[in-house]
Amino acid sequence: MSKENETSPWLDFVQRVERAIGEPVESWVRSDAYFDLVTQMNRARQRFTKSFEDYAEQWLHMFNVPAASDVRRLREQLGRLERMVEHMSNELADHAETALDSPPKRPQTRAPKEK
Repeated sequence: MSKENETSPWLDFVQRVERAIGEPVESWVRSDAYFDLVTQMNRARQRFTKSFEDYAEQWLHMFNVPAASDVRRLREQLGRLERMVEHMSNELADHAETALDSPPKRPQTRAPKEK
């Protein structure tokens, strides 16, 4: 036998073990039961996370400390305010630009009312 065709006995062993374990795992991961289990686990994790956050929020509020949900709401509100200010400043800049482009209007004088 030549050295090029020889493989290490350890490599042969690892490849056999990997195939013995890997094939059933691969078929399980492709099955409907696996996807059902993943869906149920994600739902359970979401419920657990929500209940934990609710309890933590209650405790923090009991000691008058803002919770993460409070900070999140403030950030959202701040973002909305920043967008409004940006929009208003753009409108003001557009208005000032159009006022500079057009010639100033003379105030119309009215004839005095006759009594």
